[in-house]
Amino acid sequence: MKTTLKTVLTSTLLAAVSTVSFALPDVIVKTDKADAVYKCGEEITVTAQVVENGKPLTGQTVNYHYLADGRDEKRGSFVTTDKPFVFKTKLDKPGAMRIDFILLDKNGKKIPIKRRLDQWDCVSGRVGAVTEPEKLLPQFERPADFSAYWAAQRKKLNAIPVKELAKKEVYSNGKIKVYDIQVACLGKPVSGYVGIPTGGKGKYPVRIVFHGAGVRSALRHVAINGANKGFITLDINAHGILNGHPGEYYKNLQKGELKNYYYKKFTSRTDHYFHSIIIRIIRTLEYVKTIPQWDGKNIIVEGGSQGGYQALIAAGLDNAVTLCRASVPAFSDFYGEFFGDPKRMTRFHVASYLRSGVPDEAQKRYLLNEYAYLDPVSFARDIKCPTFISLGFCDLSSPTTSVYGIFNTIPANVKKSITTYPNGIHGTSGAMPEADKYEKSLWK
Repeated sequence: MKTTLKTVLTSTLLAAVSTVSFALPDVIVKTDKADAVYKCGEEITVTAQVVENGKPLTGQTVNYHYLADGRDEKRGSFVTTDKPFVFKTKLDKPGAMRIDFILLDKNGKKIPIKRRLDQWDCVSGRVGAVTEPEKLLPQFERPADFSAYWAAQRKKLNAIPVKELAKKEVYSNGKIKVYDIQVACLGKPVSGYVGIPTGGKGKYPVRIVFHGAGVRSALRHVAINGANKGFITLDINAHGILNGHPGEYYKNLQKGELKNYYYKKFTSRTDHYFHSIIIRIIRTLEYVKTIPQWDGKNIIVEGGSQGGYQALIAAGLDNAVTLCRASVPAFSDFYGEFFGDPKRMTRFHVASYLRSGVPDEAQKRYLLNEYAYLDPVSFARDIKCPTFISLGFCDLSSPTTSVYGIFNTIPANVKKSITTYPNGIHGTSGAMPEADKYEKSLWK
């Protein structure tokens, strides 16, 4: 075929057009204070504006939903102009609020985008705020026999020797070795990948990485990357299941045996699913101390969401832990949602069984008191190591008040820091620059 200049120009233009990405509008939401931290009774001013290509988009309908501790709730809508929409509120008690704005199309429908964590699957924006966060405490008392209970559980576990049931080398680059390991435990084993540096000084700090919610293999690349940086790195899956299998294996578990494991009904602390997770945390901490290359001084624990839950519990269980990094820690202080003063905002998912399946108030209190033995708040009082936490004020899974309840329960004499994101949701609030800075100072 004869190629002409016109053909070349047309083809080039079509190719260029096909690569253009047309940006969707943005919903920009802000509070009048950059940190979104207020005094009780102080006015909180929120502004929302829809922009497209950097310019205000006018004549569009936006729905909003305001929710605050104390179950204060408002819904409304407005039509965009070249000026930001203004919403004002205040909280009379220490607590939190959030407000969501959803842009509608000309047919009054949400504008879909690729689904994000915390259910946001449309063009939208949001912000949260908190009042006097230093006064936010958990809404329940730690059980009087809490320490004795976990000492008894540890004694039961100690009847099973710390022993590798399986150990298979899965990676080596001359500087590190990575093994797929299973370690004996009560019930299902500890299961993960451990990366161990093989050269250099011969003794190394330990880093334990705990997983967020879900059903998956331990992550080999986490063990590889950590070992390459000079840490004995153990990445464990939450369930004691096999690692490195095809995706179908984990999908079947998620559809079957482990379906909605965090929703499962329970009648006591011992048959709650997280009880077995905590037993594996104890055994994981015992196991890493048996690794010959450990430096005998440093154990770092970290994770996000369910992983943050586990990291905090690890730090509270064992004073050998020297650094805790818990981003958006989940599963804390359900009691406050049901019986707090004020009642805390409801969560996206984690307490649904208690909401819908336990109508009897006395039974609900009993179950929440049983869960207190598994709540990270109960372990936080015993944390001795530097602890860094992150929090998104719009997080529907790890609410602001519950995370501050953990943070404020950690003893005042412990080095601790909380990084907050007023616009942050569960999947966007994990960064902890203060933790990064502190950790770098340790290895100079």
